[in-house]
Amino acid sequence: MAAFSGAAFYGTCRRRDRPRVSDETAEAVLQRIAQANTSDIDLSDSDDDTIVDPNFSAPLEDEGTDETSDDEGPSTSGTGRAEKTWKRHQGEITTWIPDFGDNIDSSEQRCSWAPIDYFVQYIPNEVYEKMALAMNRSYVEMTGKSLQTSAEELKTFFAISLTMSCLCYPQIRMYWQKKNTSTSCSRQMSRDRYFKLRHRLQLVTEVEVSEEEKKDDLLWRIRPLLEFVLKGCQKLPRSKYLCIDEQMIPFSGRTQLKQYVPRKPNPEGLKNFVLATPGGLILDFEIYQGKEIKSIPREFRNR
Repeated sequence: MAAFSGAAFYGTCRRRDRPRVSDETAEAVLQRIAQANTSDIDLSDSDDDTIVDPNFSAPLEDEGTDETSDDEGPSTSGTGRAEKTWKRHQGEITTWIPDFGDNIDSSEQRCSWAPIDYFVQYIPNEVYEKMALAMNRSYVEMTGKSLQTSAEELKTFFAISLTMSCLCYPQIRMYWQKKNTSTSCSRQMSRDRYFKLRHRLQLVTEVEVSEEEKKDDLLWRIRPLLEFVLKGCQKLPRSKYLCIDEQMIPFSGRTQLKQYVPRKPNPEGLKNFVLATPGGLILDFEIYQGKEIKSIPREFRNR
């Protein structure tokens, strides 16, 4: 009877894991099976009962292809990336988090402030002076005459406007009617003067801002006011834990910067990114001007 190899008898599956038998032993087993003499042979499927020849050493699969020369370098099988090795850092670990130990909290000093003191922190007198100068210049360029307004008159104008926001009459002209003379509006400023200032409000003139700055900053008309408010926010004490959040400034007028964000308390208005404290105080902010507008350089803001 022709001899069978161990590989033909046992197959190639799991060749390296299970015990091996020699060709002579396998041939003897097959001869006994052919002669129907299997009384002393266990035909169980268990791998543990396989007849083993201790002197047999089976060759590895594809020995010629598995051997690689040392010149080929390490194997790149699998992911094809070198294994990362982590090493313990030697020396002191530095951190970028600033130290807030010397931060001075001026909240106790502000306890004695009047409401006007809080208002002046964000809207100082320089705002009215800058506004009066811009309004007079612009009026001279258009009419050849001066508007003859001043910072004190503009303070009166905004005081009347705040009073109107509390009384909420249907029309502005009603505050100067004879039957409504109980209000201080008519005693502080005439109706025609109020409307004249209202139509000429501005912080900068056209000639002060270049065309390039107008393209880079869509808020150039009110940029000085935003800078004063920002300086007031930056004067507040900063805590170690801060939050960057999105805020909506309610506005229903006409502007290309107006956004609509649903599920907000004020969904329509200007989108504003703020840096806030855990108590809700705003320390810094940037009004969103669209995807095409980059962050405004500081040199464009300092006027």
